[in-house]
Amino acid sequence: METTQVTVQPTVGGMVTAPKKVFYVPVEELKDFYLKFAHFLNPDSCSANRTEFEILNILLKDLRRNMEVLNHLNMHVWHEGIAEIQTLCGAYSIQDNLGKKERMQMNISMGKHLQFLIQTTMDSPMFKQMYKNYSLHYNRVEGLLKQMAKEMNQLNNPDTYPKI
Repeated sequence: METTQVTVQPTVGGMVTAPKKVFYVPVEELKDFYLKFAHFLNPDSCSANRTEFEILNILLKDLRRNMEVLNHLNMHVWHEGIAEIQTLCGAYSIQDNLGKKERMQMNISMGKHLQFLIQTTMDSPMFKQMYKNYSLHYNRVEGLLKQMAKEMNQLNNPDTYPKI
């Protein structure tokens, strides 16, 4: 994939800010990339009788579904669950009517859940980064689909758009 590097230097009050590197990827290469990405993400969606537009729409739906899952992970306050589990299970495990075997199983189970919550709390910045990446891809695919729909509309209704 070829990219062209463009330097953007916005000005504020006559002052030039530090240059920001922006990579421009031609639309056709971007479309090819996302068609391949769709094939890797969901090979069943890329049958021979589907158009590129349909495949990219399926990819958009898959990206949206993944973003929804990641959003749920990002919105949950994982570290609060640790104290709740300790409080709830701690009271249960100190009861006198529990046998040693049952108490050990309870402690092992509680330990597994706490370990999961601790690991998930540590991974929450990664969930946010994954959401950001999926969001970027989602926006690009959505832009491609809008452009493709506009082009298809122009081909189907040539009279509605002025000729240049």
